[in-house]
Amino acid sequence: MSDLEKELPEIPLPKPKKKVKTKAKQSAKQAIARTRKKVAKAEQSLRSAKAHAKNVKDKLLTIDKVLDGKEQQLITQDVIEDVPENIQEHLASQNIIFKPNEVHKEIS
Repeated sequence: MSDLEKELPEIPLPKPKKKVKTKAKQSAKQAIARTRKKVAKAEQSLRSAKAHAKNVKDKLLTIDKVLDGKEQQLITQDVIEDVPENIQEHLASQNIIFKPNEVHKEIS
């Protein structure tokens, strides 16, 4: 061993103070909580998107059955407004048995 190594004894690293440990734990817990909130929000968004896709699919299937003549059913205006524009144009050219009158709003 060299003389330098003999002269300098190993100095132990200082132990972290308890306050630093608790702050680190709190910071980690907060980071985990933020991540959990983001995951929950993303899951809710996914459920909402799936429900919307299912509703649109059901409406398109209903319109398809009516147009094929497999089923006779009333199609309301809200169903027509929710489908893509090319289908709306096709439905506009179809025979409409009943079309409600426009309601006139009174100006107050």
